[in-house]
Amino acid sequence: MHAPLAIIAALIATLGLSLPATAQTAQRSQDAAFEAARLAFETLPEQDRRAMQEALIWTGDYKGAVDGGYGRGTRTAMIAYARRVGLPDEGLLDTRARASLLAAANGAKAAVGFAATPDPKSGAALALPLKILSRRVDTKTGSRWLSSDGAMVMETWLLREQEANLQPLFDQLKDSTASRRVTYKVLRPEFFVVTAELAGSDQYIRFARGIVDGAPALRGYSIVYPKSQEYVAMAIANGFDPFPAPTPVQPAAAVVQAAPQPAPPPTPPRMALRATAVVVQADMAASVVGTCNNPRIGGRPARLIRKDEATGLALFEARGLSARPIASAMASGEAGADALVVFENISGGSAAPFVSAGQILSAPAGATLGRLLAPLDTTAAGAPVFNRRGEWVGFVGLRTAPTRVAGVVPQTSWPLIPAQGLTALQGPAIAAAPVTGEVRASDLAARIGSALAPLVCD
Repeated sequence: MHAPLAIIAALIATLGLSLPATAQTAQRSQDAAFEAARLAFETLPEQDRRAMQEALIWTGDYKGAVDGGYGRGTRTAMIAYARRVGLPDEGLLDTRARASLLAAANGAKAAVGFAATPDPKSGAALALPLKILSRRVDTKTGSRWLSSDGAMVMETWLLREQEANLQPLFDQLKDSTASRRVTYKVLRPEFFVVTAELAGSDQYIRFARGIVDGAPALRGYSIVYPKSQEYVAMAIANGFDPFPAPTPVQPAAAVVQAAPQPAPPPTPPRMALRATAVVVQADMAASVVGTCNNPRIGGRPARLIRKDEATGLALFEARGLSARPIASAMASGEAGADALVVFENISGGSAAPFVSAGQILSAPAGATLGRLLAPLDTTAAGAPVFNRRGEWVGFVGLRTAPTRVAGVVPQTSWPLIPAQGLTALQGPAIAAAPVTGEVRASDLAARIGSALAPLVCD
């Protein structure tokens, strides 16, 4: 929706009126154009989609996640690039335009010497503009890269054991000072990001928590850069991997044939958070999954009862669940309405409910599922979605592409499975909680969080 139309729509909604027919037609037309472009974009190979997003960063048109998804940011960036080079601004690029875009990005990368640059001190994987950050020095806890004029400085850190606590470090950095104005801050169990404005420069800080040499540790970096080189800082953020997988080392050829050794016992598979499950009655939970071997819900072995293969919505039996069955009135999700998603997050072996705000989008023509625009991780699949009155409108569907960029989860379009789909699975009837008006996110988390449990698979 263009800005003037959005302002008019908000004013009319405040007055309790309806959009004029012409405004409604314009909005439907814009939504239809977005969905048509999104569907066409998502037919491309994921590698091509990511390459376009990365290239748009280098042309200065995109500031979002390189995730292969088609959100509003990607569409806006494509339109801006197309208009600048004289192409049709339909939110898509044909084969020739994509080749031209990639060539422009490669030229911009070469101009600054952008290349993969593992950090020998902190162990993080980086991609840096080595023609700008041309000098590196060791520090006590990492490395420092500097430009020749001192206008861009990047520093990495590895903090171990007792220092590996995100909260105190975040508390030191989250507030503005006389010389530093904080413009964005977000803290999650496994990472935090803080951005700030300095005198004539910008700053980006990210720290993440993980395991190094079997012990808890933090890895992170801070970069100060001129505002004119924001696109370079964004490219660095997309290339930062705090805990990269180790590179396999090929053993040297043996001079003497060693005696055969018995094979080591197989390593047990690592359990990983796969989705959020909703307890719908004693010993029974619902979630949305693809392939899930040896499922466990809330730490209890789970057995698949039935599943809708078209949507992934599934019912499981898990005896001994401690979570309380959900109680919520069901309703249909209305396009354009605000939504709240309550999902599980695992940190340090324990789970906690999180609430994320989003918006229900209009479904594409002929589609059986709706769409949800929200900043979610793939592990939010199966999470319940509510309207602002606290009524249950659906489940978050499956999405394969990762959505984080430098620790920040951007707004992304997700499938929205109607809550009534649980009834179609012959699931149990859900007790309806009373609806008393607009609900606060904190109250919803307290009420619904007790009915959630993490679903893990091997």
